[in-house]
Amino acid sequence: GPQDFAPVTEVFFFFYVLVVNPAVPAKDVKELIRLAKDKPGTLALANSGVGQSTHMTAELFRMETGIDVITVPYKGNAPAVSDLLGGQVQMMFDNLPPALAQIQGGRVRALALTSTTRAPALPDVPTMQEAGVADFDVTAWFGLMVPRGTPDAVVRRLEAESAKVLADPQVTQALRKVGIEPRFQ
Repeated sequence: GPQDFAPVTEVFFFFYVLVVNPAVPAKDVKELIRLAKDKPGTLALANSGVGQSTHMTAELFRMETGIDVITVPYKGNAPAVSDLLGGQVQMMFDNLPPALAQIQGGRVRALALTSTTRAPALPDVPTMQEAGVADFDVTAWFGLMVPRGTPDAVVRRLEAESAKVLADPQVTQALRKVGIEPRFQ
């Protein structure tokens, strides 16, 4: 279990992004909320699986905004995105790395990021807080763990090597290009 591991360092995080099918008339989060409140139970919000992080993010959004939308669970991200692109569902929260190509290609429209900072890969897309949903901060982070009892010298070496890699401007640039933000802690 979790008690069998010890942390080394956090290495990166990524954003979630609220995306809509381009046919949705809302151009920003406030318009989407207004549309959902004007037509309760008519907009469909996809998620990539019950209990997944994108599902929990969507539920937080529903709770924070008080909107009434139809939640449509999928067995994975690919079928959810496919139906979003096809217009069977109107919106979803997606992980930024896989959504980036769809956004940049204009196949979906990004309304807001779920973090408190903007993504370098999408500098014009506001955060959810900037878009008017207060206290909304959801990101996914990844770190290195070792089995508990790993010698301190090994842990320090892993930490030092991680710091070197994450300080490399080429690594940082490559990560940011695909929507991942390095974070050494």
